[in-house]
Amino acid sequence: MYCGVAGRNTSGGIRVMHYGQYTDSCGDRVGVDNVAIVVTDGTSNIDHGRTISDALDARADDIKIYTIGITPKVSSNLLLLLLLLLLLLLLLLLLLFLLLRTYYSTFKSITIKNV
Repeated sequence: MYCGVAGRNTSGGIRVMHYGQYTDSCGDRVGVDNVAIVVTDGTSNIDHGRTISDALDARADDIKIYTIGITPKVSSNLLLLLLLLLLLLLLLLLLLFLLLRTYYSTFKSITIKNV
């Protein structure tokens, strides 16, 4: 919904998606998830007070919204911290898998011997 004003109207885009795209006339189908991807720099300057409420209204109508944030202000320290946290999570999952595999093998051998 372009109004001839330069800016970032995230809430307007969400409203167009919600009330204009997911309709029978635009091909909305029963039983198929409605999914929206919002690409934003996080600085909506038109109707910025409506962005959250419009997104919540769309979510209340079972529209799944995924957001991609884009910015030139990337913190390399934050990215490194997120990478380290992800690696730690993967390590914990690997350890949990190995632990469960050990317990499963032990339980399986005990069960077979007692049968």
